[in-house]
Amino acid sequence: MVKKTKIVVDTNILISAFGWGGLEHKLIQFCTDGYFDLYLSTQIMSELASVLDYPKFRPIFQESSKQAFLNLVRRIANVRDITPYLNVIKDDPSDDRILECALTNKVPYIISGNNHLLRLVNYENVSIMKTAAFLSLFTET
Repeated sequence: MVKKTKIVVDTNILISAFGWGGLEHKLIQFCTDGYFDLYLSTQIMSELASVLDYPKFRPIFQESSKQAFLNLVRRIANVRDITPYLNVIKDDPSDDRILECALTNKVPYIISGNNHLLRLVNYENVSIMKTAAFLSLFTET
């Protein structure tokens, strides 16, 4: 049996995937289809639910579509509760939750559009990259 590649995505990737499509949507579709194993933490899921309530996203994510979206993410992702323990990203400590999820679950890739994370490039053998760069490793985009 072929071992699937584990990934962690941050909330901006998830919101882009469901709100605008594009490569982020393709990435999440690959997770839905079983090509990648998506890992998230309960903290990332809480942040996602909060961000979906931002006024700028209300026209895109009505309450019913928001709940359907959260349910889909819960269905396709391995969601674990992780006790916060890192203090790496000083400018935005909430981004440490993404790193913690990857490290705790031994995930080799974080896919992000967040500059705080992307500046790290690699953290303790976890590669941090944009969606296009990640997909180019595995697919012909």
